Amino acid sequence: MTGFVILFVVVVAVVMLLRTLRRREIAAFRDADLSALENFRIERSEANPERVSDQVEAIATAAGIDLASLNAPVAQYSLRKTTLDEVHQRFLTTLYQILDGSLVVLVKLPLTDFIRTKSPMGLAGKVVSFLICDKFDLAVRCGIVLGEPRARSGDIIEQVFEQIGKPLVRFPPAIDISPAELSDALGPLLSAVPGCPKCGRPMTRRKANRGRNSGQSFWVCSAFPDCNGISRITRA
Repeated sequence: MTGFVILFVVVVAVVMLLRTLRRREIAAFRDADLSALENFRIERSEANPERVSDQVEAIATAAGIDLASLNAPVAQYSLRKTTLDEVHQRFLTTLYQILDGSLVVLVKLPLTDFIRTKSPMGLAGKVVSFLICDKFDLAVRCGIVLGEPRARSGDIIEQVFEQIGKPLVRFPPAIDISPAELSDALGPLLSAVPGCPKCGRPMTRRKANRGRNSGQSFWVCSAFPDCNGISRITRA
């Protein structure tokens, strides 16, 4: 009986010893892995960034990749090649060939920029292609619209210019209008504003709506109805 007890104790001791040795072995392996991982991290942190950059640049060059273009920020805005479409650009160039230095041209100007009205919403989105003005005070002399003629009752721009007493001329949206054509159409309109034959005040251009002179333009005193001076527009 005593011998059996001694054998049991020996077996238990051996088992305990083996378990202890196994735990130590596992701990040693874990410490070795952690040490290797820490050494790898230190080596990466101490690596020369310039050398890495040179390697990346060499690889990109060999692959035909422009690193500068990849790193550059994407621009949200850029200039158009021209500020006007071809039709307006050519018309403006031709227009300046016939104008003297006392006049300037404003391009694609909304009516609300130079017209006063109690109902601005009625003029929303309405644009005159060109507005010819005096150079020094920007007084309106003439308006130009590029586009096909419309019914008189439905053309708000025509109505506006008629009410303010300024001429409005329409031209087809073509790119081959000659200086001679513009001069023939605009020359008489851009001549000096005459004085009233009765009171001497500046006159305003108006257009007859009815009667035998319907559609024809004439000068009327700017002081009308206090002064009823009228003068015909003579064309050269």
